[in-house]
Amino acid sequence: MADRNGYIGRAPGDSSVVVARQTFSPTGIQTDFTFASGYVVGYLDLYLNGARLIEGQDFTATDGSVVGLTTYAQNGDVLELVAYKAFNATNVQSAGGDFSVGGNLSVVGYTTANTYYGDGSNLTGITAGYWEKTDAGINTTSSVGIGTTNPTALLEVRPGSSGEGILLKTTANVYGTTKFDSNRTSESNFLGTIDYAWNGTTVAQIIGVAGDDTVNKDNAKIAFYTASAGSPTHRATIDSSGRLLLGTQSSSVQMTQLLQGNSGSVASYGTLYLARGVNNPSDSQFLGEINFSDNSHDSSASIRAIRDGGTWTSTSSQPSALIFETTSDGQSNPIERLRINRSGWVGIGTNAPLHTDSALDIEGSTPVLRISSTGNYGSLTFADAGDDHSVGGIVYDHSVDALMLYGYNNTERLRIGSDGQIGLGGANYGSTGQVLTSNGASSAPTWQDASGGDSLDVTASLFI
Repeated sequence: MADRNGYIGRAPGDSSVVVARQTFSPTGIQTDFTFASGYVVGYLDLYLNGARLIEGQDFTATDGSVVGLTTYAQNGDVLELVAYKAFNATNVQSAGGDFSVGGNLSVVGYTTANTYYGDGSNLTGITAGYWEKTDAGINTTSSVGIGTTNPTALLEVRPGSSGEGILLKTTANVYGTTKFDSNRTSESNFLGTIDYAWNGTTVAQIIGVAGDDTVNKDNAKIAFYTASAGSPTHRATIDSSGRLLLGTQSSSVQMTQLLQGNSGSVASYGTLYLARGVNNPSDSQFLGEINFSDNSHDSSASIRAIRDGGTWTSTSSQPSALIFETTSDGQSNPIERLRINRSGWVGIGTNAPLHTDSALDIEGSTPVLRISSTGNYGSLTFADAGDDHSVGGIVYDHSVDALMLYGYNNTERLRIGSDGQIGLGGANYGSTGQVLTSNGASSAPTWQDASGGDSLDVTASLFI
């Protein structure tokens, strides 16, 4: 209990309160003695062989450490020093040993210590701007620096070596989370960003972007930005439907992946590259493959590119072929159906279109090439290279069920009608009894009477 002008316990005028005691036994003549615990000037008693000495007359004690005798002590004497004092909380400046307070300790000003013991769970009222313990946790309104005394953000961590940084670690069966939480109001507002900087210049970003449901605020997309020189530019987005959009941030098309633009220009064409990881693939090795399947991911159809023989020299000689595979009903593995080889020849039902003059090679037990038309005509036409006009062909006219042969200048030369009749230069089937007659190498054949004239002569007898 504090009373009498702040003194706790006995006042200086009361009997002494001992705080330290030390005994000396000199082995020779000695006048100065050092009190190891120290003393407060005016609060020290000295006893020589049991007799109390008088301060100022028999001894001096003026520096808080050394005591000097007026008359020396010698071998066989016993000198006892007793330090005491009354305690006034308003005058305490230091304590050499442990200091315990049983109740509350109030401090006006700063509290400085090399180490605080305990968990600090009851520390309150710390000056704003510094660490403060509240029921909600420990907080501060100042910036925090780890590895720096001059943080430029609310939290700045400066690693001292490669691999240092922020670690979320637990030995329990739980996981850590880094979370961005903001209450944005409009679609496409940023919800949080991860920025990558090169010597202070931002060169890449991963950004969480608000979706279009601004009422429920429950959808979003992730955008990826990189910089070729200067400010980062949008490169890819994973939208709220899980679609991967490259070169654009939105699309109404139903798909899984959209490629728009390329590294040369965002306004240019989209490009997808599949490449083998070597520059010298061996013959028939895959260069790339696109597979189609259900969610078992067991391929049911594929398009693949392979090396197709020849001599492979990267960038200058790259013979290749495209192979198309499908799976039959009741089967589980796709097989080759069509191939375009290194010469551009197409093989259907064969993986080796052989004839050097055949652009299309169809093989099978009963191979059929079918041309089906929803209009009046189906045709197989022929043209000169580089000319978009046909010069001849085979045409079937569904309106009259006739098969027609077109020759030079795309003019009809021969027709087979629905009843097997033969027409020349169109539906010119001749007359009954006429025969097809050659007019030589320089003229087309014509229908003529069997006698070679314009009429048919018949010799017969008529019996009645």
